[in-house]
Amino acid sequence: MLRQISPVLPWTDEEGQTTPSQDVMFSRAADYYAYARENRGIRFGENRVGITTELDEFRLRCAAGQHDRAARLLIDIDEKGLLVPGRYGEMAELHEQLLGRLTDSRLRMHSLVRLGIAYYRIGKYARAVSVLQMALELAKGEDPEHQIRIKGNIGNCYAAMGRSLSAIRVYSEALETAAELGDKVLQGAYLQCLGNRYAERGDIGAAVSHYDRALEIYRERPNEQSAPGVLESPVDAEIREDHAMLLLNLASLHIDERKFKDALKIGAQAQQAGEAIGSAIIQTNAHCCLATANLCLGNLFIAKGEAEKARKFDVQQFNREAFVLLGLIALGPRHCEVAQRTFERSLQYGEALLALDELNFKAWDFISLAHHGLTRCGLPNRTQATEAYAAARKINNDSGVVNRFKLLVELLYPDSFEPGAVL
Repeated sequence: MLRQISPVLPWTDEEGQTTPSQDVMFSRAADYYAYARENRGIRFGENRVGITTELDEFRLRCAAGQHDRAARLLIDIDEKGLLVPGRYGEMAELHEQLLGRLTDSRLRMHSLVRLGIAYYRIGKYARAVSVLQMALELAKGEDPEHQIRIKGNIGNCYAAMGRSLSAIRVYSEALETAAELGDKVLQGAYLQCLGNRYAERGDIGAAVSHYDRALEIYRERPNEQSAPGVLESPVDAEIREDHAMLLLNLASLHIDERKFKDALKIGAQAQQAGEAIGSAIIQTNAHCCLATANLCLGNLFIAKGEAEKARKFDVQQFNREAFVLLGLIALGPRHCEVAQRTFERSLQYGEALLALDELNFKAWDFISLAHHGLTRCGLPNRTQATEAYAAARKINNDSGVVNRFKLLVELLYPDSFEPGAVL
């Protein structure tokens, strides 16, 4: 590769030396990648996941000790190709290389934010909180929007760790600042987040109130997709995604209220909205909601189809739920061998999430459900189910979370559900 560079860039360093140091060689190699992209439109060696030589340049900049330049490049790469499902682990690994090596405080803040988001997406919630709090400290004195977005991400981590009161506190602070700034997009997002937390705590009235306020904001802007060939503004795109998420949250709330027919109606709208914006996460969750509602109504064939659709998206953090639902459905016609295989798959996904962060109470809940399912298949897994449930409740004992768990346990033990005995 270094021989290929010589016809384009001179082989002397700043002091005129013709035998460059290793750092200079790395820097020159990185310069060539940048030169080729900017002046020749060359795209060298695309790897199998589609990231071009920008990542090669990033690694060479790091090797040359040019970490600030590497950070600027990486932040640009994040926006184009790493802030997507399936890439978060790679994104975290790259930003970890910049820890403690950046001199520009703004670059440190943006790198830490992206590292925190990546940790959150792959399930390392405690680490995410730590780096996001560092980013928040750096953001003081910066644009207030940076601060409230960072607070929102910290709230998401607290929620995933079962610390609902801490999440409510952080979301409320972010919502207050967003209102002061007149930022409708962020107000809608944090109203939803607060609604979710109140739903988990079993305060349905407060959840509905926050969802209604968010819905009013989304109704103020058109929610139609842009015409072909017309570039959609970032604000409108965010509004459409948040509105789709709100529909999903409302469907989930209807399941908590055991209004399953209403959940089917809103869940179908959420799935369509998720498909329109190309969100695998929203579509996966919508199909899981539709599967749960149909299962509760006894529509096993439709429920199976919805759970299969959720599974095919292969969103790692939600596979545990899809497989538990498939196991529940298989138990209906007493297909115990099929049910056992799906419960075992759910168990594997749940344990993989716990390996990343033992405070993932939702993973503990689905591990418990999987063990209950295996118990129904005739295996001696009741003790493991009880222990996993106890571990989940040590982390989060909110009534809404417990009630959703009990709903699924009722489906597992339709003829003999006794909460005291089963849980």
